[in-house]
Amino acid sequence: TLVLIVMYHFELPLTFRITLAYAMYLVEALFFNAAAAALRHIGDADSVMEYITLVKDAAPVPKIKAQSWHWETRTDTHTVRDAQGNEREETTTRQEKVYTHSFEEALIVQRWRDNSGEVVQALAYFPLVQIHFELAWY
Repeated sequence: TLVLIVMYHFELPLTFRITLAYAMYLVEALFFNAAAAALRHIGDADSVMEYITLVKDAAPVPKIKAQSWHWETRTDTHTVRDAQGNEREETTTRQEKVYTHSFEEALIVQRWRDNSGEVVQALAYFPLVQIHFELAWY
C-alpha cells in the first residue's frame, strides 16, 4: 500500500513506477511467499529421509480440548440527547458467551499403525517441498 501511495501521489516517471512495482513483486515472491520459504529450508535428501523416518516412528499424541460456557444477558444504560436537547435514558441488552471452565489434555495412544508405506529411496531424484501428514481413526 505504501508503494501505491508513493506511485500515485507523487509525479514519478512511468518507467520508474513500473520498475518499483516489479521490484516489490520480486521481494514478495522471493521472501514472503510460503513456497519460497519452504525452498530456503529444504535440506539434503539424507536429512529429509531421517526426518520422515523419525516422524513415522514417533507415537501420535492427539490432544482433546473442551470448554464449558453459557449465555448471559448484559444490560447497558446510557443517556441520549435528541435534536431538541431533551435527555432520556436508553437501555440496550445483548447476549454474551461466558466461559466457565476449560481444559486441554493429551491422550495416551497405546497402539497405532502406519499405513503410509515405505519412504522412497529415490528422494534425491525428486525435489521435495512439502510433506502432508493425515490422521485417520479406525
